[in-house]
Amino acid sequence: MDVEFAWVCDEPYYGHGLFPVIYIHSLDDIKEKLFLAFLGDHGGMRYDVYIPIFIELRDQIRLSKFDAAINKSCCTESWCAEVKGDVTNISFAYDESYDQNMDTELFYRVLCEWIDFVQQGPGQDGDSPIKKFTV
Repeated sequence: MDVEFAWVCDEPYYGHGLFPVIYIHSLDDIKEKLFLAFLGDHGGMRYDVYIPIFIELRDQIRLSKFDAAINKSCCTESWCAEVKGDVTNISFAYDESYDQNMDTELFYRVLCEWIDFVQQGPGQDGDSPIKKFTV
């Protein structure tokens, strides 16, 4: 899966200025679409509002070493991720039948990269970093 993070201007829509977005360049699978929705969900708030929750989830995953006995989950405004061992389930918060499982290692790697990218911020003087990687 090829992943790209970028900063785009959302001024016409939300008035926040630069905003982080995630692109997955192999959207053949529904799980990748749901993952994109989970990470990109901001509920119209500041782009970094869910970073503390994502950091907590990242740390729980890292500390439990993917132990299936330890349930780890977090929700944004519209999406939830529940990590159970090697499998992570991403679901729509308002209709849990709209869900998909994905590999926890993949989920964890992209989550870590997303946290780092958003925390670095959009840059200054019009410098808008882009990050591309493959997982």
